[in-house]
Amino acid sequence: MIRDENGMLNPKAVHRRCTCGKRSQPHGAVSKVGARIVAVHAETAERYGLVVNDARDDRTDVFRSTRAAARYLHGLYRTFGKW
Repeated sequence: MIRDENGMLNPKAVHRRCTCGKRSQPHGAVSKVGARIVAVHAETAERYGLVVNDARDDRTDVFRSTRAAARYLHGLYRTFGKW
């Protein structure tokens, strides 16, 4: 369930349903994508209300990216009608 009984987003549930940005890198290096909570292109992130520019990338913000992921999943559910 993405929302709890109070209607609040459950970040763990959203995270389980989204693609994690973690990638395997040699010698333990972390890619730029690896720093994000949800791996989406900038255009998609902006479509769901995230700011992505040189000064700020909301994809790295747990709360903002979780809310955007919930909006994205809600849209998918409206389109397809099931998980």
